[in-house]
This record gives sequence, C-alpha cells and structure tokens, in this order.
Amino acid sequence: MLTMKSFKYVMPFYFSVFLSAIMSIVMSLIHSGTVAFPSILLEIGIGIIVSYAAGFLVPISKAAKKFADMFISESSSSFVRTLLESLVYALFYTVIFSFLFTAIAIGFPPFYLRAVLSGIPLSFVIGYAVSLLIQPIALKLAYLTCSKPLAGHERAENEDSE
Repeated sequence: MLTMKSFKYVMPFYFSVFLSAIMSIVMSLIHSGTVAFPSILLEIGIGIIVSYAAGFLVPISKAAKKFADMFISESSSSFVRTLLESLVYALFYTVIFSFLFTAIAIGFPPFYLRAVLSGIPLSFVIGYAVSLLIQPIALKLAYLTCSKPLAGHERAENEDSE
C-alpha cells in the first residue's frame, strides 16, 4: 500500500513521465518535423530517468515554493502559486532537457554548447506551458496512487473486521 509518505516520490515520477514524453515529442516535431517511432521511446525513457534523478539530487520543490513565497503569501490563490512554481520547474527541467536531448540528437560537436543555448528559450516557453498543463494531472494521479490501498488489501481488511 502506498501512503502519503510516498507522495514525494510518486509526484515527481508522474511529472517526469508526462514532461519527458510531451517535451520529447514536441521538440522532435519542432526540430526535425517528424517523430521517429523507435528512437522517441528511447528519448522518453532517458528523459524520465534523468529528470527523475535530477529531481532527487536538487530540492527543486523547495526552491519553487521559496520562489513563490517571495511574491505571494501561502494563503494566496493556488492558481497564482502554480504559475510561479511552474516557472522554477520549467527552467530547471528545460535546461536539463536541452543539454540531454541536444546530446542525443547531435552528439558533442564543437558547436554543441551554442546549439544547446540557442534552443533553451523556445524549450522554456514550451516547457512552461506543458508544466502548467501536467502539474494538476500529476498531482491528482499522485494523490490517487498514494491514498488508496492496493487491490485485494481492502478485502483483507473487511474480512478482518467481521
């Protein structure tokens, strides 16, 4: 059974899955005009692993909360808070994805850093919009995952109470 103690691991996982999948597909369409089926799955998988690991290494949730707290109080609108926190998430993950997906696409030629830096503005705009869309979905899925027992566990509890 997953409890709310697991929430801090489940939420970043869902966020990473959705963000990696959407950003991989969108950026592939923008840069090449197509989505190559087998290779896009590899990109998405690598993106999930790298973004999930980066989320554990860097306390991005705390940074996003502190950033939002600089501008609004905790009792303020959750929509405004989401807008501000998503800026931090988008910037963090956009930089990671830009370096990662550029390396996957072109390797490490002499112009690698220039290619990464030139793609960050567009990636940030798309990443910000995507993070605004997926954050509520990832939150909802994480709450559902962490607040209900696994299949069969309810039956065992009901039999014990009789």
